[in-house]
Amino acid sequence: MTGAGSDPLSRLLEKWAGSANLTKLLVFLVSLCLILQLNSHFWLDETVSYWTANGGFGQIVSRCTTWPHSILYSFLFLWFRSLGAAQPWLYRLPSFLGVAGATVLLFRLARRLFSREIAWIAVAVFVSLQPVQFAAGDARPYGLGLFATVLSTELLLRLIERPGYRLAALYGVTAGLILHFHLVFGAVLAVHLLYFLACFLAGRRIPAVQAVIAVVVLAVVAAPLIPQYGAAFRDAKIHSVAARPGLADLLKTYFPEASAIALIATGVVLMISAPRVRLALPAHRLDRGLAVLWALAPPILLFAVSKVSAAQVFAPRYLLTFSPGFAICLAALITSVQIRLLNRLVLCALIVLAAAPLKRPSQISHARFLGDWAEAVALVDRETAVDHSLVLLRSQFIESDFLPLEPVQDNPLFSQLTFYPTKSQIVPLSRSFQKAQIARLEHFLATKLTSSSRRFFFMFHGDVSAADSIVYYLLGRLGPRWHMRTAGDFDGVMVTEFYRV
Repeated sequence: MTGAGSDPLSRLLEKWAGSANLTKLLVFLVSLCLILQLNSHFWLDETVSYWTANGGFGQIVSRCTTWPHSILYSFLFLWFRSLGAAQPWLYRLPSFLGVAGATVLLFRLARRLFSREIAWIAVAVFVSLQPVQFAAGDARPYGLGLFATVLSTELLLRLIERPGYRLAALYGVTAGLILHFHLVFGAVLAVHLLYFLACFLAGRRIPAVQAVIAVVVLAVVAAPLIPQYGAAFRDAKIHSVAARPGLADLLKTYFPEASAIALIATGVVLMISAPRVRLALPAHRLDRGLAVLWALAPPILLFAVSKVSAAQVFAPRYLLTFSPGFAICLAALITSVQIRLLNRLVLCALIVLAAAPLKRPSQISHARFLGDWAEAVALVDRETAVDHSLVLLRSQFIESDFLPLEPVQDNPLFSQLTFYPTKSQIVPLSRSFQKAQIARLEHFLATKLTSSSRRFFFMFHGDVSAADSIVYYLLGRLGPRWHMRTAGDFDGVMVTEFYRV
């Protein structure tokens, strides 16, 4: 850029509105939003983390195998419980610190591969990605898995640059830990393998003994997960968490809200300044191709698995491992245009996005629209304390269609009641309206309701239309004297009351 830093005003602008300071402001705003929501109520999947540790040390492995979850993370949860932790923020703190650590490592790695400027932009993009923000405030293992992903990638770079036995062993440990925090996160190891092979073909080889050490250590660290992988492969369809993806879903992965704004800003500046644009991409190096592999391989691999197998694993939280590479690639694209205004425009747009939730700090909640089971359970407990009314509770898990619904206590299908126990009499229902569920409803109507019953409650996740089959069935069987009203909507958890007039 012509005349950059040639006058006092430019130098002052560069000092106070440069990429570093703007990114620091962005990180502060994102962190503030995350801190404000750390102690909000758990949503359903976070209570599963609590349930895996609810049986104590001896049951963690079996629970995490039959109900796929990180064994290592569940031991961490159990340790927090042994310390008397009762507040959600304590359980979410490791994820927050994990993403914070991943952010620091990402800056170092991007600076090593490209430049300091690109590193700052990469950090800005990274912390602006919604899945990354969600992982940072979630009491699940994804934040720590993201930290292990970035750390192992940096160690692999260092190992190839300066081979050593210690680095080989450390890489094996951290790469194995990726799998411990989530089985599907292993997709990023395909990136490591492809990068290693590219380096090998280019003549950048590490001693064979060190390569063997890295592989052996990785295998030893990951070996305890063999039963989990076996169970997952046997019942892949059972534990699928998303619909079969289409090409549009793959494209959406690369155009989330933050990156879309960045690309729009890039386009605006290019249109205004087209005659003066000169691309200045860094000189080609094999290491820099790692960022491209990192951005492309994990989503494409999980997309392919979901297209050709029964396992539907193409979900945002499983794609987290691609986000550091994606952030670096987008940062390199933005900074390749030699117009400093572009960097600032992108960063300012991301800052505005990050600051928007702070207009209503009281509404900032990690479980917003995901369901506030704490408030829903509190409501039904207050209501049923008066007359001991029954409460129908529909599970959110598809596994409820074929796994035992009773006993309700300490049941993963109703894990929310493990962290938020209820005093109400719960009648469990499966997720899908099918013959087994109809039979349970008939049993409820025939044996649970009496001639003196005046009301009962139905609690489920989603709007009323999500459970309209059950609602209409009940109203049809109960007759014209029975009516239904919405007793409460708690971020997507509905409590309806059926009452007789």
